[in-house]
Amino acid sequence: MNEREQLLMLAYVDGELNGRELRATEDLITSSAEARALATELRMSHAVLSANEPEAVLPVSKDFYWSQIARKIECAEAQPSPSLWERLSQPAFWLRYVTPVVATAAVAIVAVVGFNRANTDGGETEAPATETSSVVFRSDAEKMTVIWLQTDENSDFTDPDAEPKL
Repeated sequence: MNEREQLLMLAYVDGELNGRELRATEDLITSSAEARALATELRMSHAVLSANEPEAVLPVSKDFYWSQIARKIECAEAQPSPSLWERLSQPAFWLRYVTPVVATAAVAIVAVVGFNRANTDGGETEAPATETSSVVFRSDAEKMTVIWLQTDENSDFTDPDAEPKL
């Protein structure tokens, strides 16, 4: 049984079919055991649900209830929309537009300050080691970094590959 036939079976049990579809569904039920089983199951489910469905009781008549709803809709439509000046005077209007601008500005400031702090590393820096010293020069304009390493002549550090001094 395909999905369309199952939906037709549901509509048949709910009493929503007429004409050609009603006859075709009845023929399907008489000819197919699967269709009969589905129809029986749907009828039982329908009976259980309709027997246990809570009944909604309105405190007033249906006509009065729906007329109240219609009146509320008409009153809401009859109220004029606020003018531009009235909307501008409300704080929620300003918060809606100012908050994203302030947040964007804060993110931009943090990004610029962080970027500038990262780039203040230029200039010369000396290494604190006693055997060797180094000088680092960084130029952002030239996009280059020069590191100059120098051995202290008075230190006890000797290069094992160097020739001995006489």
